[in-house]
Amino acid sequence: MKRSHAIHLALLALGALLFYWTLQAAGWDELAALMPEVKVWQLAALMLIYPVICSWDVAGWQLLFPASAARRVRFGGLYAVRLAGEALNALTPFVDIGGEFLKVHLAAGRFSIPRRAALASVVIQRTVLFFSEIAFWIFGLFLVRRSVQAPLEWESALYGVIIACAILAAGLWLLQRNGFFVSFIRLLRLVGMRPKFFDTFHLTFEEVDREIRHFYQGRSAQLLYSFALHFIGWVAGALEVWAMMRLIGRPVSFLEAVFIESLFQLVKTASFFIPGNFGAQEAGMALCMRWLGPGAAAGVAISLLKRLRQLVWIGAGLLIWWYFKWRLVRQARVIPDESRAFTTTAP
Repeated sequence: MKRSHAIHLALLALGALLFYWTLQAAGWDELAALMPEVKVWQLAALMLIYPVICSWDVAGWQLLFPASAARRVRFGGLYAVRLAGEALNALTPFVDIGGEFLKVHLAAGRFSIPRRAALASVVIQRTVLFFSEIAFWIFGLFLVRRSVQAPLEWESALYGVIIACAILAAGLWLLQRNGFFVSFIRLLRLVGMRPKFFDTFHLTFEEVDREIRHFYQGRSAQLLYSFALHFIGWVAGALEVWAMMRLIGRPVSFLEAVFIESLFQLVKTASFFIPGNFGAQEAGMALCMRWLGPGAAAGVAISLLKRLRQLVWIGAGLLIWWYFKWRLVRQARVIPDESRAFTTTAP
């Protein structure tokens, strides 16, 4: 555990150095000149684009619950669960998956469905989201090639990341069809690891694997619809970039915003090993925007605005999580009181 913390701190320090170097390279004066008269109401309006983007992902996730649980799941409640889970994901220091377990817990409690059904939906949703993100990258790079002449080393690196992620996504999909959790447990045992957590819940994980296999075998239409909704969500993310570029005085077309957003998401995924993508996100966007034309300072400004939006919605997500916890505590207090009242009034 200490070694893990040391690695996280080292990566965070590397990100901080990269962040400082990027700001220096972009130029403090250039950054300050980009946002001279940004008003509070403009920032507030900018923050409201993100919920629209999220709605597509929530709609896509809602389609991926097993048939036994799907009728209980409501869009509004699922939207709140997603915001809470994504807030925790953003605070997870290494690979944003911590919030996925929170989504399972909250979805199961909020909709009174089995945990295995909630877990199966989350696993399938992450897979569909990953496939749609890869499709979005390819779409963005297609637009880039039509608009600008990319250096050969850039194209090679970007396509290399896409191919690696596509292979990983295909492997995850095949693994899920053959029993994702059981296969993972077997792999851990092969390398001499036997976590008690997996031994305790082995039967539950077998049931989750069965739910996932049944979904892939019998509900291909929902998978395709979910893929389309998630892809639209990625494209809708370009609306935020389009608005941000206008805000800093570097207006672009919507198609240009689409390939800027696709490169931004590609940079985030490629730098998953750095906590919060700190520094790597800014450096990647600075290089991309310098290559595309608006300049390195514009890339850093976009990255910082996205971080501001992320902080706002992390706060909202944590408030929702707190509210869910408060409700659970309140229910736990009310139920014993009601049961005591019932027993005292019974003849």
